[in-house]
Amino acid sequence: MITLTPRLSAVAGYVPCCRCVADIGTDHAYVPLYLLQTGRAKQAIASDIHEGPARRAEEHCRKERAGEAVSVRIGPGLAAVRPGEADGAVIAGMGGLMIRSILEDGGETAAQMEWFVLQPQNHAADLRLWLADHGYAICGETLAAEERQLYQILFVRHGTMPPLGALEAETGILAFRKRDPLFPDFLRSLIRRREWTIQGIAEDTSNETNRMKRRRAEKEKKELEALLWKFELKTL
Repeated sequence: MITLTPRLSAVAGYVPCCRCVADIGTDHAYVPLYLLQTGRAKQAIASDIHEGPARRAEEHCRKERAGEAVSVRIGPGLAAVRPGEADGAVIAGMGGLMIRSILEDGGETAAQMEWFVLQPQNHAADLRLWLADHGYAICGETLAAEERQLYQILFVRHGTMPPLGALEAETGILAFRKRDPLFPDFLRSLIRRREWTIQGIAEDTSNETNRMKRRRAEKEKKELEALLWKFELKTL
């Protein structure tokens, strides 16, 4: 039985029971193998743009005796998946801008998928804003901790959602964060980033761009501290 890391376990936990799942950027095919072994998926497509990871995935599938249940393919993004072939896709372990590009270029394949589990390594705010503007609805969010890192996992379907402000795009949809025990740590990490910005710019700087950057960081720091205070009082 495959044992997943906390990050990948959180990713797999969002995958609905399905006929076929596509894992984009699969590397060792850990997630699709786990989903098959636990009965969450009957078939899987493990795709990677590079030959090396695809070969590792094939070797791992042979070791786990997956047989024909996993189809390992080489190709960029969703290009290796035919429209209607998979119920949904896992796109994890890459930058938010790359995930955005994969969905943007996914064409009919992306259009016919019912759901997506997305785990951006960075630029999560940019990804959320793009999703909200391009016919996607974030239906769930969670955080996972692994090796002192916090990872954001989004469950997404086609649909509409209210517009996001810049700060909510960064913190995540607050309705899904209310009961997340890792949310305070995540807020503290965002507060630290503002503190680094404030400390790096002199209060009396004559540079208008830097002055505006410092003021924005001060404002957002107060807003994030207020969110943290509300969460800790259970009033969020």
